[in-house]
Amino acid sequence: MHRSRSRLFWANALGVVFLAVAVGGAAFVYGRETGASDSLASANSPALPAPQSLPGPTDLPVPGATPDTTRPGWGVPYRNEDEAKPRFDQELSGIRVGPTVKVSSSGICNAGEAQYTTSAAGAASPLAVNVQSLPQNANLDRETVIQCKGTVVAVEREYFITPDADAESRIRSGAASWFDVGHGGAIYVFKGYKEFPVQDSKIAAERWSAGTVGGRPAAIARPILDGGFGNSMVVVWDEARKVQVVVTGIEVRLETILRIAEEVSR
Repeated sequence: MHRSRSRLFWANALGVVFLAVAVGGAAFVYGRETGASDSLASANSPALPAPQSLPGPTDLPVPGATPDTTRPGWGVPYRNEDEAKPRFDQELSGIRVGPTVKVSSSGICNAGEAQYTTSAAGAASPLAVNVQSLPQNANLDRETVIQCKGTVVAVEREYFITPDADAESRIRSGAASWFDVGHGGAIYVFKGYKEFPVQDSKIAAERWSAGTVGGRPAAIARPILDGGFGNSMVVVWDEARKVQVVVTGIEVRLETILRIAEEVSR
């Protein structure tokens, strides 16, 4: 899914490439977002590993301290501390989120009716994903469009953010912090019809809060560190259209994810 292009931001922060755990509750193609009755891709979306500690430094992070990002594996204590925090189902702004929530169907597809269709069909539908606020160096890696009975019911995009060419050398030399350079990352965008708002997620419960995005109710999960370290997620519910938008960021600042969620929710 994310090939060797993504190694820099993990190699420096964690000392290992461990994207699957970081993704946690990210949108994984149509099967995880739309419900089993609509799914074409569930067989290609294996269950993510349970939270677990990563190898590396074991010293606990000092609250409020500025991480020394020149240190290999500097992010491991922060990641491990976060993985030890409780994860449970909760309702925020009328949106159910958590590790064991049951995904919602679109309410449009019957069993066996879902089909892949073209990007052009998605762009011409009410579920068109229009994004103007992508970070620099963000590239579309994959787009999935699903239809039932001629109606597009879900669009999902995955963006890969390439790191700056000199990012690693600047971080390791101390010329710049990991937080202040283009360290790479990923963004997942989902927009689809739902019978009710719900999103499965393994993000720590305390990182979630209720909010609004573009005047619509939203559940918002901040990253582990405010500068963008870790995964974040924004879930927006449009009751009038029965449309749910989910934007997940990996190593991306929350304000970027919020801007994208607002654009996609229009």
